[in-house]
Amino acid sequence: MTIVLDTSVIVEQLRTLSGVFSDIVREGKQNTSEKFTIIVPTVVIYELWSGLSSTRKDQQEKIEFILNISKIVDLTQPVAKVAGSLRRKKYCDGIDAIVAATTLEHNAYLATLNTKHFKDVPGLKLWK
Repeated sequence: MTIVLDTSVIVEQLRTLSGVFSDIVREGKQNTSEKFTIIVPTVVIYELWSGLSSTRKDQQEKIEFILNISKIVDLTQPVAKVAGSLRRKKYCDGIDAIVAATTLEHNAYLATLNTKHFKDVPGLKLWK
């Protein structure tokens, strides 16, 4: 199973030290029968580092921990084209379109707390 993390899931983890990210990690540890991959798009890293709390050393360490156990994926030309199409068709906007396109490209599930931002994207699978 492959899961793409939206920024909201990581921010929740940073603020509460629990939530969706903890659930995903727990499931990954329990699910030994199939490969389990957590993906973080680089645009999510951009959003995380845009936040004021990322200036704090303790927050930086928590972010780096999450990134170190995840597969980081860059924005590729195919993903950029799909994201542009999603935005043009008004399925979602901006960074959300890139996150959705990344999820579709990897045939993954999207973990997000902002399901309304992604509800119109055809073929997008939400994690739980």
